[in-house]
Amino acid sequence: MENEQKSTNKNLIIGIGVVAVIAVVAILFLFVFKGNGDVTGSYKLVEMTQGSTTYSGSQLDAMESIMGKSVGLELKADKTGTLEVFGSKINITYDDKNMYAKGDPCPYTVNGNKITLEQEGTKMVFEKK
Repeated sequence: MENEQKSTNKNLIIGIGVVAVIAVVAILFLFVFKGNGDVTGSYKLVEMTQGSTTYSGSQLDAMESIMGKSVGLELKADKTGTLEVFGSKINITYDDKNMYAKGDPCPYTVNGNKITLEQEGTKMVFEKK
């Protein structure tokens, strides 16, 4: 019975990982950032909400452990950066109001040391490292 529980938990974590990857890719193509202040730095995904389900803390840690990689955002002073999604890096550019991935703009807000992306029912919160 304990093995069945471990198998069920592992399948759940893998499912969450797949959903997270799909959500990140969807946000990349629909991104329109509205920011202010200095956003340069490295950020780590700390919360993701898709529909009515929120993933955070140990759930995101488990996905990173299984995938062997994390989800992060790096914004540089020269207005370039990268979004890393479980080992895949996507080059981005940004200004004080917009971020662009593959030429497509996408939305963000800044609140303290956090950047929040929200598009079509998916919300991702990145926290500065």
